[in-house]
Amino acid sequence: MTPGEITYTVLLSIGGTYVVFLAALLHPNVQRFAVYANKFHTAGWWHNLNDPESFGFSRNQVQPFTLQTHDNATLYAWHILPLTTYEKQSTILRNSPVTKSPLTKAEFTQSAHFNFLKDDPDAKVVIIHGNAGHLAQTHRHPTFRLLSTLPNTHILTLDYRSYGLSHPSPQPTEAGLITDGTAFLNFVLYDMGVNPKNVVILGQSLGTAVATAVCEKYLLGGQNDIGGVDGNIERVLENGESGIDGDITTTTASMRPTDPTLIPVTPDEQTPLIAPSPPAINTSHSHPHSRPIPPASLILVAPFITMPSLLPAYSILHLIPILSPLRIFPSVQKYILNHFVCDHWDTLGRLQRMVGEFGVENVGGGREREREIAAVVEGSKLDVQILHARDDWDIPVLQGVGLFEGIVASQIERSGTTRDVVWRNGDGVGGSSSSRRSKAKEARVEVFEIPERAVRVRLEIVRFGAHNDVMMYSPVMLAVMRGFGV
Repeated sequence: MTPGEITYTVLLSIGGTYVVFLAALLHPNVQRFAVYANKFHTAGWWHNLNDPESFGFSRNQVQPFTLQTHDNATLYAWHILPLTTYEKQSTILRNSPVTKSPLTKAEFTQSAHFNFLKDDPDAKVVIIHGNAGHLAQTHRHPTFRLLSTLPNTHILTLDYRSYGLSHPSPQPTEAGLITDGTAFLNFVLYDMGVNPKNVVILGQSLGTAVATAVCEKYLLGGQNDIGGVDGNIERVLENGESGIDGDITTTTASMRPTDPTLIPVTPDEQTPLIAPSPPAINTSHSHPHSRPIPPASLILVAPFITMPSLLPAYSILHLIPILSPLRIFPSVQKYILNHFVCDHWDTLGRLQRMVGEFGVENVGGGREREREIAAVVEGSKLDVQILHARDDWDIPVLQGVGLFEGIVASQIERSGTTRDVVWRNGDGVGGSSSSRRSKAKEARVEVFEIPERAVRVRLEIVRFGAHNDVMMYSPVMLAVMRGFGV
């Protein structure tokens, strides 16, 4: 064969292989296998998740446990004690037997770990969501150890269904992962009784999409934009049964009136859930101006705008492009994105809804009026922090920038003015979209605020950290501290 024929044969083979690969990815099961990477983990092989000491934790610093979702998925989770609590309780913890298997929910709620958190008035909780591998894979366990050095800061993390030791193991779906996150947040707020103001929800990569969806479900009463998501979140309201402004209560089952809008998770479960009833911010048994207390902060590390916006530039393991070869056929690429992406994960849309609805009250005649209702409970605010490394080769930094700009643009368009917003960056106030995009390769911070509604969205671009290592870097630790007001 001549060199030209060899080149032609090689290119034809590569093209044919790509066509077969792309055709396979159009099948939902294959697509989800590639996107969620839930089977790529070492749990049960050379990592024993039930032996947290092997990951560098102190004896009994971590308590594995399981939770049951309303649709009978079993979620494997860790509760990691902060070092301040561990040192205070070290005699008990070091002399207690180590469990060889995860505790059930019933066992965990009777455990010392559970009581250390529940009985600590200064306890703070970081809930972490990620993707691929298992809950302690690669960069995750060092991240947990770093976070545990923050005073009184408990870490709760889980494997979604079909990840790690969670089961059953069908292919993950957007609806399924949101259901898992919902069950987990329910457990923290209701069973553990943690005030939402002491909770930071931290997501990385795909975990940012899950964290955002769960937070939206909590704040807006289940207005997720996909079908099949069940299991709504028990919302802790700013005004409880007493109807007194500023009284924060977490009602117990015996305190709740019988109401058809409250449905159980399972027939024998006593934790009622608020059924979707848009806008679902108020409930019939709360003060008319009550709304769910938002978490202390929603922190999104290496987020993306939507799944269809990410896929054209995404490569599996940095080596296998998914749709970028189709850039020369834009109509084909667009058709695939519009018709064959199974799970859209519209993080931007959800954040726009959360930011747009927070602090807004519907009043007479269907008109919307913004009220300074943040003052109803002192310190209640919606705080969103977006953090992205400029050298992230998995999810380009412009995805994080685009997410921030999309939120800003929607709020300016919604109000029709910048009169009520504060927008800061290192170069002054405001700035054009093009000028900000030109600085995407620099380390910088931008903050967008709507003071009247206690809304704050912060973007931080860091120079280094790539996709995973950034979780172990100081900016993430500082974001958590900032969320708790430290």
